[in-house]
Amino acid sequence: MKYSQYRAFEKHLIGASPHHFADYYLILSKDEFERKLCLDKVVEHLLKDEKQREMAFKSYSAEQTKIESIWNEISTPSFFIKKQVVVIRHIDLLKTAVLKELEKFFDHPLKHACIVFEGGSLTAASTFYKKAEKAGVIVEIAAPEKAWEKEKHVAEWLPMMAAEEGKKFHPQAALALIHNMGSDKGALYQELQKLLCYIGERNEITADDVSAISLSFNQETIWQLGEAIFKDDASSVLRITKGLMQNGSALIPLLRQIRSQFQTEFQISSILANGGGTEEVSAAFPRLKGTFLSKHIQAAQYYGYQRFKNGIIEIDKTEVEAKNSNTDPEILAELLMMKLVTI
Repeated sequence: MKYSQYRAFEKHLIGASPHHFADYYLILSKDEFERKLCLDKVVEHLLKDEKQREMAFKSYSAEQTKIESIWNEISTPSFFIKKQVVVIRHIDLLKTAVLKELEKFFDHPLKHACIVFEGGSLTAASTFYKKAEKAGVIVEIAAPEKAWEKEKHVAEWLPMMAAEEGKKFHPQAALALIHNMGSDKGALYQELQKLLCYIGERNEITADDVSAISLSFNQETIWQLGEAIFKDDASSVLRITKGLMQNGSALIPLLRQIRSQFQTEFQISSILANGGGTEEVSAAFPRLKGTFLSKHIQAAQYYGYQRFKNGIIEIDKTEVEAKNSNTDPEILAELLMMKLVTI
């Protein structure tokens, strides 16, 4: 069985509860937050009646843990819990030989445990994928590739998340939040939780609520930062970055805003590199018009395809470091910006 949407997968879990859950779940999405949402739903439903939830949930990083060690640890049931959820993460990072070793799990279902595999992507032609589909349930959620498609997708997703909490998210309010925060689901979900607390017992989130409580960047300044990076204007990049950080901008949302700009320009430079012109760019980004479209094309031509690609990698590295180290966010931001104007 296979699902391509979060909502459909959630309905499956509701229908399978409490005695018809699959032995295996394979969760695939390049959006890490999307994978987390699906995994949280699995845990919520399968361990709903489990009092010792911490003991019943185990998580392993597939590329850092020996498969044999995982199997030895989970194959013996515990006397203190009825059901376990065992998560094996990042299977897309495994070499073929290791992935083949992991396929052995499908040959020995565990009555006391449900095994969840998760990762960014996996080819449907692989033996592991085929065995997972035959033995259990696959959730494979494709992320929209074009910027305007992603914005539309997120604008529909936010009201769905609010509806789960019994609230209505007015469409204009959702668009206002996306305008403030960008289209990163993780950051938007955090803001949604703030908004839900803010409105209390009211049934609807409005644009006024978003204005009152939502973290908002100075969008003009953010775009100025992007333009300065794409022009290799190091002095302006450092000045704008320092100003943003000193005025209270959080590093992670700032990185996600910059990444969004890089991804847009990367797609444009890809179109140009493959022989496309203004018409092809306009078709891919229908919201870009006139002078605004010309500026994007000029930036893509000057900065270049490979530099955009390398820049996205550097932004991702900085976000990982920001999450896993105690380094001053302002230092991390400045180091990244210097890399982006010199790569």
